[in-house]
Amino acid sequence: MPARESQKIDQPKLPLPEKKDIKGLPRNADIARTSSGSIAAYYRYRSKSDLALSGGKSMRHLGMVENMEFVPSRDYLLHPELFPVPEKQLRGRRIGMLKKQPASSAENDVREVSEGAEKAKPHPLNDAAKSVSYSAGASLAVLRAGKSTGVLDALYAALAKVFGPLGLNVDTLYRQLVTCAMHTAITGDADRHLESFCEHYAAPCRMTSQSASDLYEILGKRINELRQAFFEETVKLIPADDQLTTDGTYYNCEGKKISYAQIGVGKDGTYKRQISQLIVYSTKTGLPILYMTNPGNMHDSQTLKGLRELCAYFNLANMNTLMTFDRGFLDTPEMIRYQKEGMHYLLCVRMNYGAVERVKEKHKRRLRSFSTYLTGEDLHAVCEQVVIRDGKDTAKPFVHLFYSPRWAACEAKTLMSKVEAFRHAWDNGRADKLKSGIQAVKDFFKPLKEGAPAEPDFEKLDQYIEDTFGYFALMSSNINDPETAAKLYGLRNSSEICFKTEKTLDRKTARSHNETTFSGKDFCMFVATMFASNILHRLGSWKNDESSDETAQPLNRNHDYMDLMKIVSGIRIERAPTNTAPWFVNAGGKAAALLKVLDLDTDWKDSLSFMNVLTLPPKRAKDAALNVGWIH
Repeated sequence: MPARESQKIDQPKLPLPEKKDIKGLPRNADIARTSSGSIAAYYRYRSKSDLALSGGKSMRHLGMVENMEFVPSRDYLLHPELFPVPEKQLRGRRIGMLKKQPASSAENDVREVSEGAEKAKPHPLNDAAKSVSYSAGASLAVLRAGKSTGVLDALYAALAKVFGPLGLNVDTLYRQLVTCAMHTAITGDADRHLESFCEHYAAPCRMTSQSASDLYEILGKRINELRQAFFEETVKLIPADDQLTTDGTYYNCEGKKISYAQIGVGKDGTYKRQISQLIVYSTKTGLPILYMTNPGNMHDSQTLKGLRELCAYFNLANMNTLMTFDRGFLDTPEMIRYQKEGMHYLLCVRMNYGAVERVKEKHKRRLRSFSTYLTGEDLHAVCEQVVIRDGKDTAKPFVHLFYSPRWAACEAKTLMSKVEAFRHAWDNGRADKLKSGIQAVKDFFKPLKEGAPAEPDFEKLDQYIEDTFGYFALMSSNINDPETAAKLYGLRNSSEICFKTEKTLDRKTARSHNETTFSGKDFCMFVATMFASNILHRLGSWKNDESSDETAQPLNRNHDYMDLMKIVSGIRIERAPTNTAPWFVNAGGKAAALLKVLDLDTDWKDSLSFMNVLTLPPKRAKDAALNVGWIH
């Protein structure tokens, strides 16, 4: 019997109307039928100069045709100067035209496009003759985070150092990079819907997905020099005696030409092509300072050598900083080297680590007495200096062992609920259908026999609970006080919100398809993470409750970060074509309260300063911001 073939249903093609019969159709505009059957109007370009004005595309969408009348797009209606009438129209495929043009490097292409765009397309905010209607609240928050922390100054300095000698327009690269990072920090997307974002949000410049790819390629070709120059600036932002925390994350990668993408075990336990990334975060400023991108099959502990060398290169050991790690980073040889090089660390250690087991065995009884109770932390704690070895190399860190009766009770309750669930399932013949986590408790039962009821071994359970539950351990190179160690590690836990934010900014999957654009995009994502992390850090001090109740949670724990961005995005900036001064709309309620927490105010002495801060390079923008008290 022959295989059944799919039948394609040919839809009749509707004829296009005569362009002369369409009311209001722009001069030299073309029309085409879309897949949905509607009619779109557009410009086609032929010359290279016109392509520069069009953002690198051979077509620019103008609007639609409805009832034989041209309906312009919002962008074309508000900013017709961005749509110059082409002198000649392009006939044939764009690829054929490009083959006739001399080849040039990506850097030269982007330089020509961006510089041409700078000359031909003044920012609408700087053109008092044009109407303006943009979402501005989120842009204010992001720019405030970038300028008050010094991130934007550091970014401009790094771009000038790397790309200035190459003859590229640093101001243009800066605006493009800030626009892409702002888009990610506000919407959570990397470069999807970028053009739409620039149409509706106040941003330093107009960009498309294609221009973003061109930007990533430029950044990626000089990524090593750019990262080094940028990190030299960001480490200057670390306050004295700062505590630095580290976190590793994995995200999937679709690009098959990216060497970092390796088969590894993700956080969900499945094997995927993924990329590993390590971020160093400042607890005092709420800023990521450094990042490392590693192959996806590299465990967190294997990244410590590279991190140690990176921190040593930027002299972090001389800044009296403290590095904190979770238990996944435990690596005895590297801990020894960290301590020998004067880099202080605070590390959560698994309970089966040799040095911890020895301390526990020695102080197990003492941990239950009042002599070891920490009132402020509601914990029992002991500290002992131990010796760790790697061949002939040794170090003497401090091991802090903690016991919490409250945690032990909670963990015991969870275990007993699993035991009860298994017993009930066994007695009803459904034990094989239980989840693996519940089936694991069958070891706490007396020998099981088919047809006989399950009988828990309570003596074994009691011993396991006493030996296991309620304990955790920290190890430090220089901290010998358990209470101090617990408080400092608690600061690391507070930074987990910012780590989670980094993972929400389009980090689930890397969509770049080559090494160069991936590296540039990765850098831009890191800048976006700096903006978002500082915003969340500031919101952490604001309670989502007007009462004086100290138990009220910070706003960043009650709301998702993207929800917060949606709230402040409701504040808009408007301007009529005849007015030089804009005004803010919807600048009240929770959105205004959020901006106040971020040290922002929509009641500006000089409303034009917002446009200056948004569109000027850092040196002049900083002066404009200082003049109105936006930054101090």
